[in-house]
Amino acid sequence: MIKPFYSILFLLLVFCASLTAQPKKAATTTPVKKKTTAVVEKPELGDKVINGRKGPEGQAVYEGVKGGIYYINKNGNKTYLKENDKVVSGKKGPDGQNVYAGPQGGEYYLNKNGNKVYLKSKK
Repeated sequence: MIKPFYSILFLLLVFCASLTAQPKKAATTTPVKKKTTAVVEKPELGDKVINGRKGPEGQAVYEGVKGGIYYINKNGNKTYLKENDKVVSGKKGPDGQNVYAGPQGGEYYLNKNGNKVYLKSKK
């Protein structure tokens, strides 16, 4: 009875020793991946083009599935527009930008940084 026990114990020890005695693989270096930023070149699936409306530089304007209105800027990012701001026809900013009518009737254009610059009203 004792002999089978020792033979099983011996086989178990040999098996464990073979697992730990395997040669280790040489460490391989993997190249570091550079971070990339996603650039949106197309609108998302399900977004609709709004005909007759253009972004500040003539870009196509899209309506998202939740109702947001945006255009794709030169960096490839979405820039959302306020729905109540309408383009004033026949007026341009100093560098040819579109002029918008604000919610209280003021007229403004977007400068190169995307900030609103209000035009002086003629009274």
